[in-house]
Amino acid sequence: MQRNVIEYLELTAAKFPNKVAIEDEFGTITFGELQKKAKTISGYLISIGLERNQPVAVCLPKSIKSIETYLGVLYAGGFYMPMDTSTPKLRSLAILEKIRPTFIVSENKYLNIFECIEGSHTFIDYDVAINNGGYKVDCKFNIDTDPAYIINTS
Repeated sequence: MQRNVIEYLELTAAKFPNKVAIEDEFGTITFGELQKKAKTISGYLISIGLERNQPVAVCLPKSIKSIETYLGVLYAGGFYMPMDTSTPKLRSLAILEKIRPTFIVSENKYLNIFECIEGSHTFIDYDVAINNGGYKVDCKFNIDTDPAYIINTS
């Protein structure tokens, strides 16, 4: 029996690696590719110090990249906090001050959102994470009661 979303992805990627998992305006990704990219991002997060049950802010447009990143955070044992790239800067800063994620995954073009943040946040460019991962990921320690994400409402 599957206990969490990562186990569902593992099972689905094993059974249907070439089946399209997600389609957005930029293209498609198969379950096998999605699993590989999520594990790559996970490996990068682990290599720079993400710890179990630690929040990671993800500030990317709704896209394949954002789903890859969410799953990468989960593979690494953390939980993600989706942030809309169109949210006003002051609102984004207030959210970050409240949650205090150690890591923020985004793209360099959104860096201006994070310029005034106080505290010890590490900005991670999506392209750096996807091109520098590769750490072996063992998701067997994830359990069904681990947090998966935080949603901030107004």
